[in-house]
Amino acid sequence: MAHEEDTIPLRATHPRVQVAEPPAPAPAARAEPAEPAPAQAGDYVLGARIGEGGFGDVFRARHRVMDRPAAVKILSHRYSADPDMVERFVREARAVCAIRSPDIADVFDFGTLPDGRRYFAMELLEGETLHERFVRQPVLPPDEVVALLTPIARALDAAHEAGVVHRDVKPGNIFIEQDGGRTRLLDFGIARLDEPKAGERLTQTGHTVGTPTYMAPEQALGRPVDGRADIYALGIVAFEALTGEVPFDAGSFHETQAAHIHEALPDAHERNRALSRDVSRVLAYIAAKDPAERPGSAQAAVAELSRALCGERLRDTPARPRGRRAPWAVAALLGAAGLGWWTLRPVDAPPDPVPAPVAPVEIISVPAAPPVETQVTFALTPADATVHDLAGAVLRRGAGVVSFVGDEPRTFVIRAPGHEPAEVTVPAGPATVVPVTLTATPEDKAPVPAEEPKRGPNDIEPW
Repeated sequence: MAHEEDTIPLRATHPRVQVAEPPAPAPAARAEPAEPAPAQAGDYVLGARIGEGGFGDVFRARHRVMDRPAAVKILSHRYSADPDMVERFVREARAVCAIRSPDIADVFDFGTLPDGRRYFAMELLEGETLHERFVRQPVLPPDEVVALLTPIARALDAAHEAGVVHRDVKPGNIFIEQDGGRTRLLDFGIARLDEPKAGERLTQTGHTVGTPTYMAPEQALGRPVDGRADIYALGIVAFEALTGEVPFDAGSFHETQAAHIHEALPDAHERNRALSRDVSRVLAYIAAKDPAERPGSAQAAVAELSRALCGERLRDTPARPRGRRAPWAVAALLGAAGLGWWTLRPVDAPPDPVPAPVAPVEIISVPAAPPVETQVTFALTPADATVHDLAGAVLRRGAGVVSFVGDEPRTFVIRAPGHEPAEVTVPAGPATVVPVTLTATPEDKAPVPAEEPKRGPNDIEPW
């Protein structure tokens, strides 16, 4: 089923993506009048309603003692009586608290109103969603795309490290704050926590949750998912930001799911000719059909995209204008083949003689060689070692394949608890296997516990 959320502020339906939803238990937009607003939720005094939807309402609020502003999200009466919806509401608060990332809107209180409705208090954010930005500006500059997605990648990696899979990464759940343009990841309402729960029903195999336009193939098939499904969705968001279009815009819920499962990702270069083929290859790598072929972390995905976009900008950057050349003038005479010669003369000087015609020159266009994609299979000892890039982003946990695009060698850092880190430089080229065995940290380098300070006879015994 598609997911409908109460974000802050609520967003309109994306004008470029019209997906027909099949009947599903998720609530539709509320047709009945809004439920009465309580004056208070726990220690929070409620103000204006700033969002409403099928699941409930969001209010501007302020803590009555600490005077702290907040947004209070209240589940409706109807869904407060539904155990499944209450579990979903609780899991959103629990997931955010488990992650504790500055790139995620924080949830800091939870409770039940006297009338039985559930609520939680979260950060009050001022700004707009990335979806709303797309409505005003369908295609974003490459450097802005990287700046917006980098904090989201950090948030996703922090969530995955905490055992949480978001499962609904999309522009409507990416919030851009109005002060400074900082981005935050929102809405963990359908997130999956790795630890099993008694009576768990929201993550059964065959039960599809998420938004079909950004849904990974394994998620569309109703199979168990991990953090790589979020990385796929992040790639689809990047594709939309760079081309102004989603890759698969089918006419129905099921057709859109089928496209994500069976159809190759369209060439981003064909959608936006300002993008290089390198960018198309990296986007296809991030949104690979097979989860095992995607980057090992969200930050690694954005780092690869940034490198490809940086190369594109360097090739397309025009030369700097050179200042005015008065009192000199530049004259150019173009030959028959589109070539020319340049002369520099004083303004008042007599004209130069016209040169003899230049013979046409045949210009042969040589296509650029495709970028090299290198696949490195790391065989790691110990088995729990992790592979990082030089910036510290986790590319892989444990043995397996790490890919990179480009002609330059790439340096990786291998780390494991209780072992000395090691740097490995891999040249670009054919697939290769790299065995790495880390050295255990010597005992003399192990941290020494601090000794308790000695107390005199007059010292007070600590509590």
